[in-house]
Amino acid sequence: MSDILNYIQNNPGETQRLVGVKYEQLEQLIKQASPNGQAPLGHRYTQVKATRNRNQEN
Repeated sequence: MSDILNYIQNNPGETQRLVGVKYEQLEQLIKQASPNGQAPLGHRYTQVKATRNRNQEN
């Protein structure tokens, strides 16, 4: 499973094609299923979202 998560973390745009949900939705699903309430994608998600926000501003 970690190979899949690593690939998705490095290629968040592929999440919809691979899993059938958007990256943000996948993160929420994992977070809800996680016993400690933290998604393993969290750190990478923050980086991707910040990059997307910067790109949209330009």
